[in-house]
Amino acid sequence: MSTVHPAFPVRLAGVPLLALAPGSAVLDLARAWFPVAAWEQVPVSAAHARLRPRAAAGRSRGAVPEEPSAVPGRLRLVGGTLLEGPHPLTAAVARAGGLPPQAVDVYVVQGDGPSDPVVMGWLAAAARRTGGAVVLPEGGVMVPDPGSALTMTLWSPRPIDAEAGLAALRPVLSGSRLAVVPTAGSEAWACAAVYEYDGSVRVALARSTELPLVLAAADPAAFGVFGYRVAWSPPRVDGVEADAGLPLHAIARARVAPSMARAVRALAMVVGGTVVDEGGFVIAADDLAERSRAGR
Repeated sequence: MSTVHPAFPVRLAGVPLLALAPGSAVLDLARAWFPVAAWEQVPVSAAHARLRPRAAAGRSRGAVPEEPSAVPGRLRLVGGTLLEGPHPLTAAVARAGGLPPQAVDVYVVQGDGPSDPVVMGWLAAAARRTGGAVVLPEGGVMVPDPGSALTMTLWSPRPIDAEAGLAALRPVLSGSRLAVVPTAGSEAWACAAVYEYDGSVRVALARSTELPLVLAAADPAAFGVFGYRVAWSPPRVDGVEADAGLPLHAIARARVAPSMARAVRALAMVVGGTVVDEGGFVIAADDLAERSRAGR
């Protein structure tokens, strides 16, 4: 029989959990995949609870008023699946529950979620986006690598030709061999920036009839059907792509990631649009700018 560390809240033990970075906008994350997600009960933080009027009984002579505490919310994702939380945990308490040793906001996954592959996929994507983790129904802990989601697509109302694309990309993909490459499927054009040690970055434009769900709530003027996809291929060792577990892969990925963000920003300056990552979440302009500065 499994035992629970005494530092870990009993109410959170033995149930599926989603652990997100503190302050993560869980409703925005939910609506990226489930547009009708909504709070059935809005959470109240401890700070806001202290602002509420104290009960009269707490003001009677001799009575010690109770310290107001946070009230978890209930967020319905889809159908019978709900998230209950957040339950803020310190790094020490999180580690006691088998989670990575970092402060997190924990949500209990209730209802049909653990048996729904789409919900489980969203839990993994949300954890990866925020640097969190998922406690699986069977008790294991999944910690997705936040750096593994490099692919980004700029959804724009404006197409440009390959020549204009190369002109925008060349200054921000310096240090690589940049050239037009053969297209695939419905792509209008594609180019690749090949690095000596860090693999290659492929940029391709294609018109799509299927857009990410997250754009359903966006201003129609802020995006379009033309997708500029920016993706990375790892360096090859003896003709085979370097495995994700190898240091070579991690080092190359870290070095090329800022250049990819700069490439997306450069294209956005020319054609406008909204950036969506491979997890289906919008990347805000300030987030993209921060990614582009990393490594400098």
